[in-house]
Amino acid sequence: MSVDIAEFEKTFVYQRTATILEVTADLQTIGQFDAYHERQKSIWGYAIAACVLTGIGSFMMLSMTNTLPQYPAISFCWLGLCFCAFIVCIVKRLKHGASDLTNRRYELLEEVLRLLEKDSPSNEPVEVRIDLQKPNHATKRVREGKVGPWNVEYFVDPWLELSGRFLDGTSFCLQGLEKYQDRRKKYRSRSGKSKTKSKSKSALQVTVSLKPSPKRYAESDVISTKLEGALQLPKWSRQKFAGVHKDRLLLTTLTAVDWHGKPLPPNPDEDTYASGPHLVAMMFLSLYQALNQSQIKPK
Repeated sequence: MSVDIAEFEKTFVYQRTATILEVTADLQTIGQFDAYHERQKSIWGYAIAACVLTGIGSFMMLSMTNTLPQYPAISFCWLGLCFCAFIVCIVKRLKHGASDLTNRRYELLEEVLRLLEKDSPSNEPVEVRIDLQKPNHATKRVREGKVGPWNVEYFVDPWLELSGRFLDGTSFCLQGLEKYQDRRKKYRSRSGKSKTKSKSKSALQVTVSLKPSPKRYAESDVISTKLEGALQLPKWSRQKFAGVHKDRLLLTTLTAVDWHGKPLPPNPDEDTYASGPHLVAMMFLSLYQALNQSQIKPK
């Protein structure tokens, strides 16, 4: 059964066990849902601007033509109508804005699934959970604190989990986690007025783990010795952990740059264009290079 958009819209969390083709189709439906709300948000934004300009223009015209004091009831009814239209437009824009998803998250997952599809059984299901709610949603808040003059709210958002199995019997798991901060501080301007400044910080943590088939590869402890030399990561990311954990070969990276959900464009500068799918692909390739160096030769 394909994604139920009405049900998805309640939580903005998509969770399903299905084939890669079925999940990819669901993600395309979610992308269409997102694109619709992006368009509506933009349209109602223009409508807000039109209401403001109409209201100001009407007030100036009524004042200049002396209509306001001569026909106050009609004038105030018209201005009231403009104000009501302004409020309706704001409500509509907020409603569609709440359904405006973080594009790069589902774009990354869709691109990764296309890559994994080449080495996965066509009928083998994958388990997917992706959270497209904003990273600073109240349910993701873990604590608050202070950094210098800044009051900081900390959020931890484990937004992605994908698991499945490759053709060679190796099982995989991909996890994405965002560490997000909302920062605010109060200060006085040169004129003596009290002002508030805000900014946000975000870091993406990606973990890829493999559980190799014992019939094809050496034990995980042996494979981990070859992992360090097999790592090939973009310069805009850094290794956080590489090794063995609970019989799984595991690689975790961290990046604080503004990354994209699209693959690398033609002739890219890989040092500056932070492609999330490219990072995930390099992580899988690094782990598999260590696996291939530890492959058991048939007798």
